[in-house]
Amino acid sequence: MKTVRQDAWTPEDDGVLVEVILRHIRTSSTQLAAFEEAGQTLGRTRAACGFRWNAVLRKEYAAQLEIAKAERRANRETVVQSEGVQERQVAPVELGTIGEREVESDSVDLTWCRVIKFLKARRDDDEKLRKRVKQVDTLQRENRALQEENLRLHSELSVIRGDYLALVKIMERARKEVMPSSEPIPERPTQLFKMDENGNLERME
Repeated sequence: MKTVRQDAWTPEDDGVLVEVILRHIRTSSTQLAAFEEAGQTLGRTRAACGFRWNAVLRKEYAAQLEIAKAERRANRETVVQSEGVQERQVAPVELGTIGEREVESDSVDLTWCRVIKFLKARRDDDEKLRKRVKQVDTLQRENRALQEENLRLHSELSVIRGDYLALVKIMERARKEVMPSSEPIPERPTQLFKMDENGNLERME
């Protein structure tokens, strides 16, 4: 019996889970099937894989998810177009006259032109999607670098602030040692006196 893991998720585990889910989405499969496959591969439960995807990874890989959904829609359209071409290719065999066959053959050629045009447009869309994926990856790397730089600056600021407070305490202690507190200076009397011509003091009003 395979042991169910209870340890923390590693970047490698996340990569396997994301790859399985996006592959299932592109092939029009269900997320439950993707969780089941990922759980068997990683030795985890289907519920654990589902919770990890919805709670943590879904937002981080939002761009890749939209690309996978776009590829799924394009694959469905390709299948529909291919089925339409096959139906038109069978029809000339059932026609009775050469003229009708020629008309149907022209219709088939027209359909093939549409298919080729669609495939060219699909190729251009794929190229745009690849460029967008590269841009997203670049932005994610830059974002991680900025976050690391922000953490480093916060750490340096905390150290500088601690050094500053320690320096202020040292300077305050040194000031007190150099200039000890003296006797309090008596307050200036509120009553004023003056000496008269006989040498007597009299209070001034």
